[in-house]
Order: sequence, then structure tokens, then C-alpha cells
Amino acid sequence: MIKPKRPSSSVYGIDDALMKIKNCMLCKLDSIASGEQAATQVRALEWISLSIQNLCLIYWREGRIKDAKETMIQILDQTREAITLVQKYKLTLAKSSPSLNEIGSHDLWFDFGRSALFGYLLTDDFEPSVIRLCRSTRVPDLVLKKHYFHIANMNLALSVFAGKRISGYNEFVCDYLKNPRIRLTKKSYLDYGNLIDAASKSRRDDLPELIAVCEENYLKRADDKAFNNFTNNDGISGFNTLHVDYRLAAILKWAYRDYPKDRKKLKTIHQWNWD
Repeated sequence: MIKPKRPSSSVYGIDDALMKIKNCMLCKLDSIASGEQAATQVRALEWISLSIQNLCLIYWREGRIKDAKETMIQILDQTREAITLVQKYKLTLAKSSPSLNEIGSHDLWFDFGRSALFGYLLTDDFEPSVIRLCRSTRVPDLVLKKHYFHIANMNLALSVFAGKRISGYNEFVCDYLKNPRIRLTKKSYLDYGNLIDAASKSRRDDLPELIAVCEENYLKRADDKAFNNFTNNDGISGFNTLHVDYRLAAILKWAYRDYPKDRKKLKTIHQWNWD
């Protein structure tokens, strides 16, 4: 049985990205053929999704928007398949009874919040099934400590969906991202929240400065060794110049949705090309 693995950090080009997607697809088919637990299949779908996102972000940075959109469709397909498995087998983040298809505290590895943001960029709306799952997720403390990154993405997606920084957003970041080693992670999510808060309160004059702060955070990821819980798709190491900040892009799309003239004045590589 070939176990699904996190996409390698050596994926730097389009050909390499396509090969990684193919390999992850084979892992998924192998897990199904071997009768693996649904939780393992969900994990395999996450590796496929991550690999497709890598390709999507490369296309995006190169200005190949049509190709980027096509890969976003594939990301949503993987997400819907994962949600089907979660719902069919009643998979949960909670560590409870050791039933055959139960996901334990260390096993869930599909980032639904991240997929929700990609879906919003593609469709101008959020995938209802993803939002329902994010809203219904109630996670025990043990799991939060292991998967704070996924929960932080869920909270970010829910904030953009709600049009305001949701209740408890800052508290979660401060409680679970308080390790000094991941200070840039903590600052990144707090600054995303500040940008959402300013846009929701029509403090439009503050937006350029807040956007610049988020851009600076992204650039710092290239040299920040503590981003060990982030993926290649988050601008770590050499991927920083290959990718863009899709979280910032989703926030900007929402913040400027009613201000097309202001949107056209934005000078950031992280802006999604909607036209």
C-alpha cells in the first residue's frame, strides 16, 4: 500500500507539479483498491488538492488565469468528494470511539477552510456544503493544538463569508498561535482579521496600509524557518516567488466587490484577475 504523503518541497515547476498530481492520484486509487478507511481516502484527497493548488498558484503568478481557473475547478471537485466521505461515514475531528472510519485527533488532514477560499475566488460565492461543514465543526482542545492551521483557515473563510471578523477570531489566534517560534503565523492571521475588520466597517482609507502589511508578511515567509506547519502553497522558501497569497486575494475580492474603480487601482500581485 502506497501511503499518501505531503507534496514534496522540491516541486518548483509546472512539469514537476503535474507529476506530483499524477503520483497523488495513484495514491488515492491505491487506497481505494486496498479498502483503506475513509479517513485515509480523505487524506489522499487532501494531497491531491494540495498538489493541484500548487499548480494553480504557479499558473496564477504567471498570469495564466484560464489555466488557474481550470485547476480551481479540480480543487473544488476534490473538496466535494472529501465532504461526501465525511458525511457518508460521519467522520469527525473529535477523538472518540475507535470505530472503523473514525478520524482521530491526529488523522484529519483536509483543509476545508482553504478550499472554501479557493472556491470563492472561482465562483464569486462560497460552496454551501463547505461552509456548512466549517460552521458545524466543534473541535476539542487536543485537536485544536494539532490542527490550529486548518481551524484558523476555517475561521478566516467564515469571516469573509459573513462579511466581518467572526466572534472569537482573535481569541483563537492568540490562544493557539502563542508560541514565539510561530510569531509570523500569528501576525499573519491577526493582520488578515484587521483587514477584514476595516473593510467591514467601511474604513476604506485604512485598506492600502493594511494590505501592505499583509504583503510584507507574505514576503517574510520565504526566510521564516518556523513555518513548518504551513505548506508549499503558503509561500514558504523558494515557493514565495512562484505563488501568491490566495488568502489575501480572497479578502481583497470581498473587500472591493462593490468598488470596481478602486479595485483596478490596486497594485498587488495577490489580486485575483476577475475579468
